[in-house]
Amino acid sequence: MKNINKILILIFIISVILYIRYRRSSVMLEKMAYDNFDPRKKIKEIKEIRRSEIAEYIIIAFEGFSSVPYADPPKSNTWSIGYGTFHTTLAELILDRKININSITNNENFKNLDNRTAAEKIKNMPFSEAKNVFKISESTARTMLRIKLDEIEKQIKIKYPNLKITQNMYDALLSFAYNAGIGSLDTLLKGRIRKDNTLNLVAIHDIITFYSFANKKFILALYRRREIERDLFFGQYYEMLDKLKKINALAVENIRKTLGV
Repeated sequence: MKNINKILILIFIISVILYIRYRRSSVMLEKMAYDNFDPRKKIKEIKEIRRSEIAEYIIIAFEGFSSVPYADPPKSNTWSIGYGTFHTTLAELILDRKININSITNNENFKNLDNRTAAEKIKNMPFSEAKNVFKISESTARTMLRIKLDEIEKQIKIKYPNLKITQNMYDALLSFAYNAGIGSLDTLLKGRIRKDNTLNLVAIHDIITFYSFANKKFILALYRRREIERDLFFGQYYEMLDKLKKINALAVENIRKTLGV
């Protein structure tokens, strides 16, 4: 009986210590993330927020521009183009007439095709064939990126219209969703939205870097992206820029100008 009491007391003490550490972490992260004197750190409902240029700069920095298809993931027969536009997404853009087929190829096999047929060909075309068929401009790639971001924003605002976050958090979550998918964003937020519609910052801080795997393999580039998204989420501008300069110096300059830091 004495041993059981000792164990219960030990469990109680550990629980108290963990709770105190959690509260300290929560207070610290709230101080980092929220600040009424910084417009980017003011809390708003998602339905009132529109993405800033920072989200695009982060995505562009990590995705990089490719005028021709590249295997995605590497060594696979699926592919992306531009700023990480997956071929199935490209097919959807053609199907919905948001992108003109002539802006991505002048291949004879695509001449006089209706949008539905062209989209189906793109969707089912392996990388080994696509790499010799498609070529786009940076302008077209930027257009595709923005169309995809518009779609992600629309989905987020439908699902979480009353979620209370900051501009920094919104831009970071957009970058995350663009790369990991809206389903992963749902998983990230699941169980981490409080009753007052704010986020559990400690949980987000601790879990976001877990999304650094592709095909069950740890990817260092994804981990670095998650770190930078986390820095942006909490408004740690200088830490974010310091990490980002090792990846894309131009993005750093653009972000500095936008933030005024």
